[in-house]
Amino acid sequence: MFLISAVFLALFFTGLFITSGASFAQDGTAIKVISYNIACGQGSENNSAKYVGTKFLDEVVKVLKNEKADLIGMQEVDDNRFTTRFVKEDKYIADRLGMFYFWHEASTVGPFGQLNKHGNAVLSEHKMLKKEFVKYKAHGKSSDGGAATETRGVSCALLDIKGTKINFLSTHLGFPEYARVAQAKELVEYIKKLKDPVILVGDFNTKYSDKSESYRIINAALDNAYEKAKVKGALNTAHGMTPSKACIDFVFITPGFFSVEKVEAGGNEYNTASDHRPVKAILKFNKGVAAKAAAIETNAENEERKESVVKDAGTAETGSGGKSILDIQKNLFKGK
Repeated sequence: MFLISAVFLALFFTGLFITSGASFAQDGTAIKVISYNIACGQGSENNSAKYVGTKFLDEVVKVLKNEKADLIGMQEVDDNRFTTRFVKEDKYIADRLGMFYFWHEASTVGPFGQLNKHGNAVLSEHKMLKKEFVKYKAHGKSSDGGAATETRGVSCALLDIKGTKINFLSTHLGFPEYARVAQAKELVEYIKKLKDPVILVGDFNTKYSDKSESYRIINAALDNAYEKAKVKGALNTAHGMTPSKACIDFVFITPGFFSVEKVEAGGNEYNTASDHRPVKAILKFNKGVAAKAAAIETNAENEERKESVVKDAGTAETGSGGKSILDIQKNLFKGK
C-alpha cells in the first residue's frame, strides 16, 4: 500500500512539474516592441560636442520604464563617449531596466579607434540564444558630406519567447538614398538566411510617406506593423519635421506570424530625451497553422506579382545564388 501511494505521489508531482515547466508561447501571446533612436544620449538638441553627462540617458530610461516593453531596439547607441561620461550606453540603460542586452559598434571615431564607438542595441525581457552583428558593406561617398561615409549595420538576437524562437533586429540605415538602397538589399539578404520569424526595428532614414526604393525593398520581404495595426496612432517620430512626413522609424514583421493590435509614437512625457520619439507596437502570436498558411499565401501572391513583372520586362530578377529576394518567405517558415 505504501509503495502504491509513493508511486502515485511521484507521478502526481512529476505531472505537476511537467505541466508547470512546459512553457510555449500560446496563440494570442502579446509582445510589446519599441524602436528608439536615443541620439547617443545627447538629447533632442543632439549636439555631439556638448557635455551632457547622463542627463538624457536617464530621461531615456524613464521613457522606457513607463512603457514596460518586452523588446527594445535602440539606434545611435554609443560606448566610451566623453560627453556622456564614457558610459557604455546600452549597458547603462539595460541595467536600469533589468533586461538582457546586446550591442555592437558599427563605426568608431577617435585615436586608435577607441573613442566614441557607435552602433545599435537590442534589449529583451527574454533569454538571448544567439547574438550576431552584420556590418553593411555599402555606404555613401565622402563628397556627400556629413556622416554619409559612416559604416552602418544590424544587431540581431535570437530570442526564446516562452519556447518560441524569434529573431529581433535593430538597424540604422545611412544616406543618401543610393546608400540606403544598397544597405536594404544587404539587410534582406541577411534576413533570408534566418530560419525563424523576424521582428525588425530601426531608424531607416527614409520617410514613410515617400515609400522610397529602400523602404520598398524591405517592405517586399516584411510587413510594416503600422499598416497591419488594428489601432494606428500618429507617427511623428522625428523632431523638427512636419507631422505628416516625420515617420522614419519603423517596426517590420514576418508576414502572417503576428497580428498587430496597436502602433503609435510615444515619449511625450520626456520630449527632450532624444531627437526621435519611440515607436511602440503591440504584437500577438497568430495561430501556428494559420500563420504559416498566411505566409505561404503571401509568398505565392508576391511570386505571382514578381513573375508578372518579369514577364513584362522580359528578364529574370534574382538575388545571390539564383534565388529571388522574395524567397525569404519560404526560408522563414521552412522546417528545421
